[in-house]
Amino acid sequence: MLIDPIGGDRFIIADDRMMGWIASRIEGLSSGYSWAQASAIGLASGAEIIAGMVVHDYVPETRSCQITFAASRANWATKASIRAMLAYPFRQLNCRRLTTLIRRSNTRAIRFNLGIGFKQEGVVRYGFGDEDALLFGLLVEETPAWMGFT
Repeated sequence: MLIDPIGGDRFIIADDRMMGWIASRIEGLSSGYSWAQASAIGLASGAEIIAGMVVHDYVPETRSCQITFAASRANWATKASIRAMLAYPFRQLNCRRLTTLIRRSNTRAIRFNLGIGFKQEGVVRYGFGDEDALLFGLLVEETPAWMGFT
């Protein structure tokens, strides 16, 4: 299902393939992994899925959820792509806060999340079983102006 064209040959999609596609790109998960009470959206370029985001553990009462990103290429992360993906939790779900956990060794993901406004808030010791998880949070009022959510 097509959600939103964002320019060129790129568009945001939401369908049953996304959850497995994202899980298959995360160390320690299998393509059959499924987050409980989750939605997944992705970015496609032509017929190829190039990035995805799972929104899980959504709590409407606290206006918060967790997100998990995965990508097959580094060049997916344009401002338009990031804004389009984050519009789902911030605009459609009306979240005020997003939380993400990142393996301590995943320096690319850490840089990406810091670059879009996430702040490191803590460490979950052995949160990935064999490795610490770094806890990051992003409040809607702390998003960069180019995202247009504040």
